[in-house]
Amino acid sequence: MSILVIESSETQRKILKYFLKTGGYSDVIVVDSTRKAIVHLKKAPHYHSSKVDLILMDTTLPGMSGIEMCRQIKATEYLKDVPIIMLAGKTGQDKLKLAFAVGALDYITKPVQRVELIARVGSLLQLKKEIDERKARERDILESIRYAKMIQSSLFPNPEQTTKLLPNSFFIWIPRDIISGDIYFVDFFKDGFIVAVIDCTGHGVPGGFMTMIASSGLRRIIHGEGGRNPSDILKRLNLIVKTTLQQDTDFALSDDGLDAAVCLVRPRHKSLVYAGARLPLYLVHQGKLKVIKADKQSLGYKRSDLKYNFKSHNIRIEEGMCFYMATDGYTDQLGGSRKRRFGTRRLKKLLLKTTSMSFPRQKKLFLDAFNKYKGGGARQDDVTIVGFGV
Repeated sequence: MSILVIESSETQRKILKYFLKTGGYSDVIVVDSTRKAIVHLKKAPHYHSSKVDLILMDTTLPGMSGIEMCRQIKATEYLKDVPIIMLAGKTGQDKLKLAFAVGALDYITKPVQRVELIARVGSLLQLKKEIDERKARERDILESIRYAKMIQSSLFPNPEQTTKLLPNSFFIWIPRDIISGDIYFVDFFKDGFIVAVIDCTGHGVPGGFMTMIASSGLRRIIHGEGGRNPSDILKRLNLIVKTTLQQDTDFALSDDGLDAAVCLVRPRHKSLVYAGARLPLYLVHQGKLKVIKADKQSLGYKRSDLKYNFKSHNIRIEEGMCFYMATDGYTDQLGGSRKRRFGTRRLKKLLLKTTSMSFPRQKKLFLDAFNKYKGGGARQDDVTIVGFGV
């Protein structure tokens, strides 16, 4: 592993290099100023020969001080994990407190003792090795999760087909993490289509697993079993999720499920049938908003009733009607000056404000409103909104 020594005294540089060499450390770069150190460190991202695993640095250096150098190193992304040992003589010990405050991990008092130097260097190089190994594992995990996102994205409907067959629509899908616990579903058939929004337990990887179960269940119901009625789809999906996770037994370790909204639309018949499990349907027409409430029953959990019959809501479609479904990630977002929820009231106002606009324009305004309200705060949950007109 590579060690960079920044020391203004020629005698001390020779002593340090000799001690390190006798301790088995041959890859040692020695410079006499922060200027030369900066030149070397700037090469580190580009040349493996300039890689640095540990820095030994005098507190009192000509030009830029060792304290300021330490601060700059710790503020540089590719150097922030490099351990720094400060070298302090009698006149420099008063600066050690500042050095630790800006990121130094250890110090050695001059004149340097060989045994102490080798022990401290060995300890921090081992720490750097463990940090590098951990970061490598984290990179591998992150790459796996990103690949999992590609797999999850394959569950979504073909965007070209959706744009062609349902031009008056928009779809917003924003995972809180790389993988989402939300998913939306669109499936077209001869005389209509089904559109659904699903909010699974959790987010990230666990939520992603749940979306796989939910998506597979929907396809099985609609394609394999010919299911069309939204209330029947919800009842059947409840059974599939619950039995897949064995949550209908006493020995199941998990207690997970989902909320959902499902619409069956038959444009020629001017008919829309909706059923919901805790996710409502918003209908906007002629400047008025109607909220069609969902049943207060989730799907798949241990406590979910397999015999429960969801209510069907039949709506006659009129020209200019717009329909919206959303998971609670939008309304639960904290923000604003008081860090409160975005809330259903704001969502309703936004729906009434944007519904007369084109669907691409509506999508932009929904995203703008969400991001403005969130500000610099963290996203609370996965966010999914589907809007469409027939």
